[in-house]
Amino acid sequence: MSESARDAAGSAVESARHVPDTVVAKTQGNPVAMGVVAFGAGLLAASLIPPSEPEQRLAGTLRDQAQPLQDELKAAGQQVVEDVKSSAQQGAEQVKQRASDAAGTVQDDVRSSAQEVRGRAGR
Repeated sequence: MSESARDAAGSAVESARHVPDTVVAKTQGNPVAMGVVAFGAGLLAASLIPPSEPEQRLAGTLRDQAQPLQDELKAAGQQVVEDVKSSAQQGAEQVKQRASDAAGTVQDDVRSSAQEVRGRAGR
């Protein structure tokens, strides 16, 4: 079992060694792909470097300063949801009323047409 684990680890290491060559081969002649790869590599490098003490202090300060804005945005979002819900309910009521009115109009037209047909048939 340890032999297969060593083989798997060796295979993974060998595959990892070929990744840069494979990436270069696949992205050659494609500047967008190269840009995406470079961006990804930069993100990876940035995530591996721990933040410095000044960066941590700044992040804490920004978080504290952003909290009121975050609360305000949350309240505004909830208000928008309520407004949309209210508008949707009003719209649904209007559609329901118009459909009811249209159905009544159709019924009246059918009755009128039926009476007209009966009247002509009786002549």
